[in-house]
Amino acid sequence: MNLQNHKDSIQEKGFTIINNIFSDEEIEKISEVIQNIDTSKETFRKSEDLFAIRQFLKEIPQKCYSR
Repeated sequence: MNLQNHKDSIQEKGFTIINNIFSDEEIEKISEVIQNIDTSKETFRKSEDLFAIRQFLKEIPQKCYSR
C-alpha cells in the first residue's frame, strides 16, 4: 500500500479506495450483521436500488470487527 498515493487521491478526488482491509471471514461476519440488523431506524435508507447506513460505525456493533 502506497500511503502517498492514498493521500494524493484524497486531496485530488476527496476519497481513496484501500483494497483488502477486511478478510473474507470479516466481510462475511459484517454482512451477516447487516442482514440481521433492525433497519427501521432513520439512519437507514432503503429504496428499490439503494441501501445505505448513515453513521455505519454507530449502527454496526463493534463485535463485528475481530481486529
